Amino acid sequence: MSRQPGFQESLDLKQMSVEMAQFKRDNRYLRSIMDRMREEHPDCWVAVYGEKVVGVGADLEEMVSALGAQGIPTAHVALKRALKEPQRLIL
Repeated sequence: MSRQPGFQESLDLKQMSVEMAQFKRDNRYLRSIMDRMREEHPDCWVAVYGEKVVGVGADLEEMVSALGAQGIPTAHVALKRALKEPQRLIL
């Protein structure tokens, strides 16, 4: 069975669209819980996947490694550091 040119590319684009929509939902959820995370886990990294907190840790590399070991696709995880004091940047 031969495929039409561009068939695989259209599947990839659909999958990318689904993944991007999920990533946006995860980021929205992460923003919504950030005040609580600052109180419960000050200065720690928080990881969200599938609109659930899947990791919290002080060391980003260790946490990402643990997520990968659990089979969580780390490239698709929303991450943010729950800084106790917001950083001010001077540009």
